[in-house]
Amino acid sequence: MLKPQDVVLALKLLAKDEEPWSQGGLAQEMSISASEVNSGIKRLALTHLIEPEAHNKRWQVVRPAIREFLVSGIQYVFPAEKGAPCIGMATANAAHPLRGCVPESNITPVWPDKKATQSGFSFKPLYPSVPAACNNDGELYQWLVLVDALRDWDNPHRDIAQVLLTEKLSGRRQSESAQEKLRGSNKANHQMDLLG
Repeated sequence: MLKPQDVVLALKLLAKDEEPWSQGGLAQEMSISASEVNSGIKRLALTHLIEPEAHNKRWQVVRPAIREFLVSGIQYVFPAEKGAPCIGMATANAAHPLRGCVPESNITPVWPDKKATQSGFSFKPLYPSVPAACNNDGELYQWLVLVDALRDWDNPHRDIAQVLLTEKLSGRRQSESAQEKLRGSNKANHQMDLLG
């Protein structure tokens, strides 16, 4: 059975891309135990979200499989848990790469974190060590921001997060498609305001 930290581990492997890594190094960077990394790799392999590379026996993320899981399944398996006002680290629509692609909201989702300074409403991270893991890894942070937007059933901009995630998985930069979805979303909101 897949655990939330396994998703974080898969995203960490995506963030690493071609960089060399070890299980011990991943554990240290993710603020989890080496045994948890080892168990997570086994669970990810069992679910076919990672596979060994042919030329160097290193695990790699199966990008079509992880895309399908994140776009179509993450909200069912690990839905967003939101709560009270708190201080933390911005996520979902309030952080890059979504911030600036979606209309601003007065509700800022944040991972509770006493070391952070952003005020908002609690958005429980996939795993407690996520804020610490993202402090030194901006690439992992971007992956998790997109995944959090997909975990949130109430997020009206899940489609934009899907586009950005797909582009990130394919190695492309943000394209016109995300901006086009934003323009369509803004137009629809404006029409609703006129009707309301």
